[in-house]
Amino acid sequence: MSPEDVVDITILGAGPSGLAAAYYAGHRDATVRIVESLEQLGGQVAAVYPEKHVYDVAGYPKILAQELVDRCAEQGLQYGADVKLGEEVQTLERINQNGEELLAVSTNKGGPYLSRALIITAGHGAFEPRALGIDGIEEWEGRGLHYFVREKETFRDRRCIIIGGGDSALDWTLGLQDTAAHPIALIHRRDRFRALESSVNEARALEEEGRVRMRDRRVGPRPGGKAADPDRPHDLRDQPLARLRGRRCRRLPGEDHADHDRDGRGGDRGQQCGCTDSR
Repeated sequence: MSPEDVVDITILGAGPSGLAAAYYAGHRDATVRIVESLEQLGGQVAAVYPEKHVYDVAGYPKILAQELVDRCAEQGLQYGADVKLGEEVQTLERINQNGEELLAVSTNKGGPYLSRALIITAGHGAFEPRALGIDGIEEWEGRGLHYFVREKETFRDRRCIIIGGGDSALDWTLGLQDTAAHPIALIHRRDRFRALESSVNEARALEEEGRVRMRDRRVGPRPGGKAADPDRPHDLRDQPLARLRGRRCRRLPGEDHADHDRDGRGGDRGQQCGCTDSR
């Protein structure tokens, strides 16, 4: 290891935040090394949803994720940062070299990489999707089951079911409107969505137009005053327990039958859910 190997700042992560850090470090005439576990710049934005529109970037009403990454890379690498792609950090230690205290980062492919400071912009890091808890589900991955939307064209004129209630689920329910067949079904296990209210409101408006079909655990009238249907998954609450006998158990992973009430939500601890498994 020689003094020439030392940079001022090592940045872990080459997503938009890491690239922005490299840009500002370059402004201060600092030397930079970026270490990224993925084989590409852009982090999760580029790897998971390159064709999704991003709406919360200052100065852009909306911008495609890949375009955002390209612009961040152009900006962040203009000062000559050294970029190491496809390298996952294994160790971090402090060392003393020539009377100077340094940080030494080693990866699965190289190192030690020496620097005077370390910035971690790893975000979700080397992320893995949360798989559906169904035996044998991995056999369907890439053959109808997808955890990411990398290319919208894959879903051209396809009937789609989206499972989830967060921003990603709602974003793709809206983002695939110009690609997938209608209606796009949206299924969520809870009684309210966690996504931004504006996205939920837009999806509910599309439901009224027949372009989205929503399945959640809300109770009461549907948008537009439509009466609740007791045979739909989101309308099981408040039905007599006898009507629920024989239905598939709706408890969450790790819950016992007595840990939730008959609509599948945490409720009266002494009340069984009424599914066939609890009898």
